[in-house]
Amino acid sequence: MATWIPSALEAQVVQRLLVSTSDDGMLTSPRVRAALRDGGAAMAYENGGLFARVLDDLLVILDDPRLVEIDVVDAAAELVGAVASFTVPTGAAPHTPSA
Repeated sequence: MATWIPSALEAQVVQRLLVSTSDDGMLTSPRVRAALRDGGAAMAYENGGLFARVLDDLLVILDDPRLVEIDVVDAAAELVGAVASFTVPTGAAPHTPSA
């Protein structure tokens, strides 16, 4: 299994998410939507669109008041933090997962 490394665009989107949560630490659906908009259509193609799909799937949870619990929001924030901890080595091509 290949290791996924965020592309420069994905890393930029994650940084925007981190900045948007810096005041209250809450990853909300409006913040995730804004990050996806910032990434634009290119997000669907970066690394096979994996991170965009993860964020899109996260919206389903964050939009449903029955599903949102503090643990889920904390786990989502940890996911974003974990992605932010990756760095793209200079000259490295992003990984494209095989279907």
